[in-house]
Parts: sequence; C-alpha cells; structure tokens
Amino acid sequence: AAGGRTKMEKAAFAFVRKQAKEPWTITDADVKQLEADAGPDIAWQVIWWAARCHYMTKVADAFQLPLESENPFRAMPGAKMVK
Repeated sequence: AAGGRTKMEKAAFAFVRKQAKEPWTITDADVKQLEADAGPDIAWQVIWWAARCHYMTKVADAFQLPLESENPFRAMPGAKMVK
C-alpha cells in the first residue's frame, strides 16, 4: 500500500514505488493518473525528482561510493534533529 495521507500523496508514493521497482512498466496511463490525482505541475515534479534520484543512486552504485556514516547535513542552518 502506498504511504501518504492525501490522495495526491498516495498517488505520488505509488508512482515512485513503481518507477523504482519496475520502471519499464510505467505507461502513459500511469502518468495520466498521476496528473489527475496530483495535478500536472506536481506530477511532473514527482516524475523528475524521482527519476533524478534513481539516476544518482545508479551513478553512486557504479562508482561504488560508500554511504555516509553520519548525516552530512546535520550542521546546516535549519536542520532538525530526528530521534
């Protein structure tokens, strides 16, 4: 089941999950459904950011870059500590 509280969030999470696990199965109907549930602007932001993140993960994997052992963004202004 997709996460999220609103219909838009649920649609976004479901789309991104499908894009991550089986990107070759994404169809025009999936995109149209995401646009219908989230609106065209949000839909394309979801698609673009998810695709970019998946791509960057593949690049990092290809170069065998290690994960950070600590949060590198912790000291940034506005960062919130999560317990």
